[in-house]
Amino acid sequence: MRTRAFLRLVFLLAAVYNVAWGLYAIYDPQFLFRSLALQPARYEFLMAGIGLFVALYGYGYFVVSLDLQAYPQLVVIGLAGKVLGPIGWAWNVHTGALPLASMYVNLTNDIVWVPFFVYYLFWYHAQQARHAGDNPSAYLALPETVKESWPAALLNFHRARVASASGEMRVRRGRTHIQRFVAVLSGLPEDARRTPVRIRVFADRFGEIWLREFGTRTLRSRQWREGDYLAERFGPIECVFRLEATQHGYQFVQTHARFLGLRLPAFLSPTVRARVRGTPNGWWVRVRVRNPVLGLLVSYGGRLVVEK
Repeated sequence: MRTRAFLRLVFLLAAVYNVAWGLYAIYDPQFLFRSLALQPARYEFLMAGIGLFVALYGYGYFVVSLDLQAYPQLVVIGLAGKVLGPIGWAWNVHTGALPLASMYVNLTNDIVWVPFFVYYLFWYHAQQARHAGDNPSAYLALPETVKESWPAALLNFHRARVASASGEMRVRRGRTHIQRFVAVLSGLPEDARRTPVRIRVFADRFGEIWLREFGTRTLRSRQWREGDYLAERFGPIECVFRLEATQHGYQFVQTHARFLGLRLPAFLSPTVRARVRGTPNGWWVRVRVRNPVLGLLVSYGGRLVVEK
């Protein structure tokens, strides 16, 4: 717990530093050149652009500070920049393009952060290795008294490390142009009275990868257990659900949604509602995806049979 708190503080400080440095570079693109007694930059907008990139890095570090295990790739990108930056600086000093005194920029922007970023990556790897082989399925975390009412096919599907099911579903998108446009951008399935559907699930130490194939369109997501909740990520969007038991199945009750790790206000949050009812050889499912402002984006439902 102390390590987590320490790393959160590190990335929060990195975020504040980068945003402050970047915004000031946008406001005053010549400040570095003045401090180093160099000729003023000929194209100020280039320095302002660098400031913008630095500030965007700060946002990435802020996202990491909110959830240390969700976006390690942002840390890798940041570390690459902090390693390549001093290399580029050394070359420019060697060629005489920059004075040696400019080293302080690399010291505060890059070098002092490298040990902390490397430490984070070792910590992250250790966390993943510690849970290797676990099955973090939120479905199996439901009480045994609830799962006793599930048909064997549904229970075995969630217990398997690799599983698949297929069937047919009816898909209906929203009726307005904007609803359909957002559905297309989100990769949601197209309208169809009866479209072939295949679901494949692969469990790993991070959770489960779900591939939902609607005809030729594939909707990919990752699910994992988050305390007493189930979280599912579709690209940059994460939805967090509470699983509630029903007769012979369960339903998804969404608690909130996040974008790049940041919790969305209710009026911006996409809302997913789903209900599953087990059958002797699979299950029936009904799903509705809505936006509080736009309304219905897509709904689909049908019967799936577990593949042997």
